[in-house]
Order: sequence, then structure tokens, then C-alpha cells
Amino acid sequence: MTDEEKLSAINETINKLRDEKTGLSSLKNLITDALKTEPTLIAAANQHILNTTGETEDEPLEHLDVFIWCVLFKKIQKNEESHAKTPSEFKKTIGDEIKEIVKAIPKLSKEELEKTLENYDDKREKLNATPGIFMKYGFTTSCTNGAVAFIDEFTKEHSERKQYVKFMFTTVWDHLLNGRSGHTVPCVELNNGDWIIIEPRNPTFPKGKFTKRISKDDFQVGKSFKHLMTFRNGEPYMIKAILDKPFTDHEVFLEKASRVKLDRAQTFINQIFEQGDITEEQYQQQQRKFERERRIQSLRLATEELGKQVQHGPYVSMDELKRAQAQQAYLGYGNLHE
Repeated sequence: MTDEEKLSAINETINKLRDEKTGLSSLKNLITDALKTEPTLIAAANQHILNTTGETEDEPLEHLDVFIWCVLFKKIQKNEESHAKTPSEFKKTIGDEIKEIVKAIPKLSKEELEKTLENYDDKREKLNATPGIFMKYGFTTSCTNGAVAFIDEFTKEHSERKQYVKFMFTTVWDHLLNGRSGHTVPCVELNNGDWIIIEPRNPTFPKGKFTKRISKDDFQVGKSFKHLMTFRNGEPYMIKAILDKPFTDHEVFLEKASRVKLDRAQTFINQIFEQGDITEEQYQQQQRKFERERRIQSLRLATEELGKQVQHGPYVSMDELKRAQAQQAYLGYGNLHE
């Protein structure tokens, strides 16, 4: 397959995925259209979710959107099991169904809300096990879903193309330790070993640019990469993993493809600081974060050792162990809520 053929196939796939009526945003567009005349309804539902769950507007989740997607996951799953409606029939009625559900949100108890919202990330990750579902119903809820949808569509009728594709998982420079802010993209290899990085979903990309070329030397775990997204545009992300398959378990995803161990994170921050990608102030902020993490890790090891001594020797008291555990918990809390 020539590079020209690959690039043509990439563009053809992107056009399918980004089609407003049949692509990956089509289900969301239908729901948005159904709700756009109901600003009071939306405000009341969102405020009830915020008040009931005790979360704030400053937190990253778009609460009503998350609630709607959790409902949709269940509806799609039930429709897949029962085959009650074709995807087209499902989409015809979904706007009105969601409108009625949003109307009922202010009447829901805290327990009912939390039950619907629980395990949201796990629910999204599990969808990666059924790649055809994204174009079938016209939705994605994460960048990994989008990457899965692209590779599925790109290779669906051309299995020989599977040899050219990978998933690239990255973590933004200031969330390396917890891994909770990153980006996943599908990639297609060119014949000279360079790669085309693809953004298959509709929003947050400048001037209609959806692909970026990266050399084979830079397409390496541990290297820095700047995505095309307008969100955090130009900021360095660390390439954490390059894999043949996506993840279907969120905690495994965080551990294997998102969180970065302390020593490796330090090396990366040194690298991007030397390259001029972050300021002196940003660099020092990360050093403080790393130092706190070192203290936590040191205290954790010391506490584990104290625990062993309490069990096997007469030299350490239970009170000393409890004090150490309390200090560890306090420092851990400070790290998580900086």
C-alpha cells in the first residue's frame, strides 16, 4: 500500500467519522437539537445534580452531559440485546426520550443520581471492546473511543491495513503522576517509518486540520508530543504508550498508559524545560510536586517497615505505627488536593 493510498484512506475514513448526520457526533447533535429550546430545563437539571452530589462548577465533569451519557449507555446496551430498534429508529426517538429524562432529574434522590453516575469512566472504557458500536449509533464519549472508531472503520473492510495502525497514549506535562489528563490518538505508519497522527472527532481542532506527521525517531515512548487540539494547544504531552489495542478497564488504562512513575516524570520535565516548552515557574511548581511525592513514597515505605516490626518484633509500638499512618494519610491528602 503506497503512502498516497494510505493518506487517501485516512481522509476517506475521517470524512465518514466527522459527518454531522451519520458520524461520531450525530447522536449528540440530535440530543442537542432536542434540548436547545429548553434552557430552563437544562439549568434546573444541572443545578440539581450539582447540589445533590455536592460537587462544584469548578470540577472538570460536565455533570448533565455525564448523566445523559450514562443513561444512553444503558439504552444502547438494552437495544443491542433486544434488537427492538434499528440504530436509525433508535436515533429518531432518542431526542424526545432524553428530554423527558432531563425533566425528571430534579425529582431524583441522591441515591438515584449516584447510581446512574457511578463508574462513568469504566463504562466508557468497556465500550472499546465493541468498536463497531460507535459508528453504528453515532457517538463517542472519549478520545480513546474516537481512536477505536477510526481504526475500526479504517480496517473494517481492509484487514491488511491492521499492520499499519497503532494507538498512541499521551499524558499532559503537569498531570504525569496521577495520569488524569491525557489524550489518545490513532496512528498510521508510512512506508519510511514515519507516522500520521489522526484526530477523528469533530470538536476542538484549528482550521480543519485533523492529521499531523511525526518522525519515526520522535514516535517513541518517553518523547514529547504536541497535539492539534485547541485545548492546551502547543503544550507538551509525554508519549506514555504505543500499543496495538485499546484498554477496556479504566484502572488498567491509568496504570499502563497514563500514569508516569516519579523518576521518569522528572526526566521528562527536565527535557521539556531544557527545550523551552515550560517556564521556570512551571518547572519549579513540578519540582515541588515531585518533592512532596518523594516524601510520601519514603513515608509509605517507612510505615510498611514499621508494620512489619510491630508484627515480628518487640521494638515498635502500635501507637508509633498509627502515628506514622496518620502522617502518611495527611501528606497523601495534600498531594491529591494541591
